[in-house]
Amino acid sequence: MPGIEEFVGKVIQGDCREVMSGMPAESVDLVFADFPFRPRAGGSGLLGWNAALAEQFHRVLKPTGSLYVLNNPLNLAKVLGAYSKFVLRNVITTPRHYKYVPFGGRMYAMRHNLLLFFVKDRERYYFDPDCGRVFTDVWDDVHYAVRGRDVGSIPEEIARRSLLASTRPGDVVLDPFAGFGTVAAVAKKLGRRFIGIELDPARCRMARERLARVE
Repeated sequence: MPGIEEFVGKVIQGDCREVMSGMPAESVDLVFADFPFRPRAGGSGLLGWNAALAEQFHRVLKPTGSLYVLNNPLNLAKVLGAYSKFVLRNVITTPRHYKYVPFGGRMYAMRHNLLLFFVKDRERYYFDPDCGRVFTDVWDDVHYAVRGRDVGSIPEEIARRSLLASTRPGDVVLDPFAGFGTVAAVAKKLGRRFIGIELDPARCRMARERLARVE
């Protein structure tokens, strides 16, 4: 099995489950998973798909590592049980400046996502106490209104806070759904080492181009 340095500093095009299966165990400091709202889960369903992901996340994370999972409240309610090996530390509310009306308006419109903050080991995980004193679990000061070709991206500030709180300079950050490279770009700016995985070739190319522009 190749060492983690074979993956660091790259956006790899492929299925994240397959790519992660080739990574060494306990080699990553943080996983930030912003999985698609409508993933191609196949016959396993959304819960089974997340359970397979969670198994790989748990395997590649160091004992001191953290996992952040971002999605809408409905999806997260369906898949929370898949992450039972982890310890949940916070449920962070990330309000959006636009609303989404699901199911033809037969329920309340949604204006926020949730960011679940998990750790692998209750006692050994790293967390910067300064971040705990500055930030609450409601990030309503973040402008969540991404437009243009990056419409599927999260605001950089969400990634920045997560990385500042749960990693040190030089740590390895894994984004298994790299998209347009937001988390990887923030990691590079903060002096962390990144690994991005993206299934879509076009987004993978755009993420690489974006990262090439980051100093």
